[in-house]
Amino acid sequence: MIDFLIQIGDFLRPIFYTIVSMSVIGTIMGIVIFVIQKIFDKLITPKWKCIIWIVFVISLLLPIRLNIDLDNSISNLLEPIENISYKEEYKARMASYNSYVQRGEPNKEEYENVTNELNLSTFKFIAFDYAIPGIWFGIFIIILIFFYIGGIIVSLKLGKNYVTDERILKILQECKDSLNIKKNIKIVKQNYCKTASIFNFKIAITDEIMKQEDYKIKNMFMHELAHYKRKDVIFNYVLIFAQAVHWFNPFTWILIGRVRQDMEVAVDELAINKMNDEECKEYGRTLIESLNKPENKKISNKMLCLARKHRSTKRRIEMIKLKEKFNKNNKTVAIISIILIIILVLLFFTISSKDTSNKMYTFDFKNVAPYAIPYVGDSASVRNIVSKLSLSNVIKDIQFNTREKPYTIAVIYGEGSVNRNGMYTTYS
Repeated sequence: MIDFLIQIGDFLRPIFYTIVSMSVIGTIMGIVIFVIQKIFDKLITPKWKCIIWIVFVISLLLPIRLNIDLDNSISNLLEPIENISYKEEYKARMASYNSYVQRGEPNKEEYENVTNELNLSTFKFIAFDYAIPGIWFGIFIIILIFFYIGGIIVSLKLGKNYVTDERILKILQECKDSLNIKKNIKIVKQNYCKTASIFNFKIAITDEIMKQEDYKIKNMFMHELAHYKRKDVIFNYVLIFAQAVHWFNPFTWILIGRVRQDMEVAVDELAINKMNDEECKEYGRTLIESLNKPENKKISNKMLCLARKHRSTKRRIEMIKLKEKFNKNNKTVAIISIILIIILVLLFFTISSKDTSNKMYTFDFKNVAPYAIPYVGDSASVRNIVSKLSLSNVIKDIQFNTREKPYTIAVIYGEGSVNRNGMYTTYS
């Protein structure tokens, strides 16, 4: 059982620290995107804002690393995070402790120092290599289960009381034709969601909504069908998964909240592009009236791909007013957005591809001193110790000098060497 848990820990550790690195990269990228969009809020269209946000979401979920000669990329700077492990340090301290015990030296102070160093290394090894990745994975699974159950609850609450009213179905069909949607979208009448919402390709409405004027119902349907048209229902599940993966990073949750706000604005853009000026004004009035409606529960908002409306409605109204400006500058905005995406990719998705074979590597011999054991003529033991050195994967040869004291070991790396007395290594 213990061996099985250790295997799981060894499996989770690199995954977790890769995710930590991705989380830092995603946070920095998200803040950069937010600042840029804040500055150019009235220049970049909602559609392109969402496309740019997709790059942010990708950075959270896929460890993309493009080999380009760019030393100052964020990925290069954060690469050490992915290699966090105290396993070798723990082995070194344990070897030092065993070596000290074998020598039988009675110095109490030295023994306490060696023991304290071993205890500290043991703590860091267990905490950072096993405990923290294990806790992350456990909470990640709990959050996924929470949202899965939440989805089931929402589905059950919505029920299957499908609307058959010809007036409502006719409005729905008109909206589908306007957006060129062929999918059979059903309407379900319920009292769980206070506002019109789309969930699993069903539009949820209330009795109160059904009693409203045709143009108001049409505006609601256009908005919800625009969510379907843009594949926001699927993308929302991707956002939920990203939140579960990066549950430990509050900045990720805040930025994903901003993504949801921009999704709502982009949906408005798609909907009003199919309307004339008067219909756009009616759409805006319908949006303002929705402020008086009670909000759904937070879990419902996330499952129904809704942003907190009181936080986003004012901005959505402002974006609707900019419809004509966005339409006029569409090509310019597209070019600017593509350039921005390329810059983000170069800054956050690249690592240096330069050949490291000409670099100089140095280290002090005391890095391997803890592995020291009495030499009894077994060269295999020495080779095992030497394998702990830097660049052990490119060792060409190991040479022993046991003819006279002090004994020495030379490790050959390509054209360079490491010497016990010289305390350095070169590789070229």
